Amino acid sequence: MSGVENSRPGLKYEYATTGAMSDTVPGNGGDQGVTPVVGVVVLVAVTVVLAVSISAALTTPETAVTPSASLSLTVDSKSNDIMLTHRGGDTLDVSELNIRIEVDGTALAEQPPVPFVGADGFDGTPTGPFNAESPDEWRAGERAGVRLAGTNTPPLSADSEVTVVVATDSGVIQEITTTVKNTYAIGTVTRSRACIDGPLGQIGTGATVETSYAAGTVTGGSNVGGLTGRNFLQW
Repeated sequence: MSGVENSRPGLKYEYATTGAMSDTVPGNGGDQGVTPVVGVVVLVAVTVVLAVSISAALTTPETAVTPSASLSLTVDSKSNDIMLTHRGGDTLDVSELNIRIEVDGTALAEQPPVPFVGADGFDGTPTGPFNAESPDEWRAGERAGVRLAGTNTPPLSADSEVTVVVATDSGVIQEITTTVKNTYAIGTVTRSRACIDGPLGQIGTGATVETSYAAGTVTGGSNVGGLTGRNFLQW
């Protein structure tokens, strides 16, 4: 059939030649509803992309910055004290520090878990900010130290070279090396050969000797010393 018009105003039913029925509204084309739908889809897509970008920006962690500080080290072989002095720079949070101690290139069997009050491998309580009962802030001018127990190995000796690494999870703040202090030699030494060394032997660049002495006469060839026979300097 070619078509039958309905009695409802403005709406017409037409029968196609195949017998199917279609609805048409006068004045409306079949594609006019597509554009608003596409616009909504695009707007939703843009909104999702912006939301993901903002979320990523807000959740990106900040890069940790390693503190900067100048530290000095002294070691006492009589008391087994290892002392660090904060000379300047950033205030350090001791609770975030990792301290590693080496004696003659070998790491101590027990490392100091700063801050602490009592720990295996250490005698007594630490001094300064290394003590858990003190504030965690380590400021310029303050000293912090530990005392090694006799059970902690390797032991300190008169000519031990001690290295302390102070670091955080983000990096190393400073690595310091020194030679122990409070050593002494008493007596008379007479030899004809060169390199007559005292209890410190030969020391190299970066090593320091404090409150140490030799009493007596030392006689020999070249490189003769009561405490040390030769110092190696790097220019």
